[in-house]
Amino acid sequence: MDLIEWCLPLRIIGDFHIHSRFSRATSPALNLHSLAENARIKGLDLLGTGDITHRKWLAEVSEQLEDNDGIFHLKGNKEKTPKFVITSEVATVFPHDSKSRKIHHCLLLPDLESAKQLSGKLQQKGNLEEDGRPILNMTAAELVEILKGIASEAEIYPAHAWTPWWSLFGANFGFDSLKECYQEYHSEIHALETGLSSDPPMNWRVSELDKLTLLSNSDCHSAYPFRLGREANIFELENLTYSSLIDAIRRKGRGRVVSTIETKPEYGKYHWTGHRNCGVSFSSDESKKIGAKCPKCGKNMVIKLGRGGKFYSCSTYPECDGALTMEGLEIKGDVPIGLHPESQLPIFVKTGKYGPYVQHGLMEKTSRQARGKAKPAKPKMASIPKEKNPTEVTVADALVYLSLPKVLGAHPETGKNITASIGRFGPYVVHDTDFRSVRKDDIYKISLDRALEIINEPKKPRGFQKKKVEEKK
Repeated sequence: MDLIEWCLPLRIIGDFHIHSRFSRATSPALNLHSLAENARIKGLDLLGTGDITHRKWLAEVSEQLEDNDGIFHLKGNKEKTPKFVITSEVATVFPHDSKSRKIHHCLLLPDLESAKQLSGKLQQKGNLEEDGRPILNMTAAELVEILKGIASEAEIYPAHAWTPWWSLFGANFGFDSLKECYQEYHSEIHALETGLSSDPPMNWRVSELDKLTLLSNSDCHSAYPFRLGREANIFELENLTYSSLIDAIRRKGRGRVVSTIETKPEYGKYHWTGHRNCGVSFSSDESKKIGAKCPKCGKNMVIKLGRGGKFYSCSTYPECDGALTMEGLEIKGDVPIGLHPESQLPIFVKTGKYGPYVQHGLMEKTSRQARGKAKPAKPKMASIPKEKNPTEVTVADALVYLSLPKVLGAHPETGKNITASIGRFGPYVVHDTDFRSVRKDDIYKISLDRALEIINEPKKPRGFQKKKVEEKK
């Protein structure tokens, strides 16, 4: 035992990032008593109240907890653990360098009066009633300024700093440095929450963070013991007061943060990427090889399922039609084999659900705003005969295929048209609703007289009808 351990006998395990039932996607059973009961099971000494900016939760905290030097306890349970400290999580949304920034912050407050003053200031910046973790229309620097104006001993630090979405270093809406985010107030930031997806060794690789105290919290959305305290902080203090806790975080005085309790970073959901519905996932190394950025516009891509299987599609489709194979190769658009001599529209050879076909013209793109309205006309398409190699189709061949369906003429008796075409089951001629297969003749050259002969032939019984004819015989 060294001298410091002898002088600081009080070891405290604390979990500060907690939520109430007033935050979205949280358990309706979250209350101070269920938190305290399960914290005792888990062995936690100190809990954050969480969500203190929410009016109803603030009222419950004020009614059920008593203050003792900034450390609170349930009324009638002064000697029992866990104790509570006033905390909250808030989100700031603001533009910076022509980009939207979305950052979550953890707050520590010395007393309920400071919490009430903070709520009064923040209600002008967002709807505090809507969510226990409110979204505020203000910069991170403005938040620090307001907080420090209320109480200099209040503490603010970035929450789950590495998650891609609402975080300090988030790939989608974050920053590249602490200073860039908090501007002139960056020196007021003394800690950083690593989040479930990172641990201290991962953060030690960033020299800018060496001056910060690394904290780990559960960010629990229910009071179950396997959620509560799954990550926590171990303090050694002279005594348990709010000021000694803050001094330890700020590396002042004799208290200190000894270590953090960590889950494996892989437990977090941001080390792999993929698509659950398609049953596909990639490690970070595999994802880098593929490159999930659109080759045309550079925006993010999403995994989709097409006729040829899974592929990467630009997230802005149909505005951008960039696409990649799952191996990361660019899927380029169809190259026309030539132009139609009359319309001057391109002719393509494609493969569809029922086999290869030719297409005259382009399919019009439908914007997201136009979806649900009248659909644009489709370009004309025609099947390619089975005996023809699609790679050998010329414009002249395509014109022949596109000539179908073709009206051969009128039936001499009914006056209704006789049409030649190719369908799912092969070439045919049709008069009214009487469809007849064309097996020996070239459907592209068939004459009206030959079509009449086929239509006038007695229909051969099929299926059940054929069986009845055989039974009569």
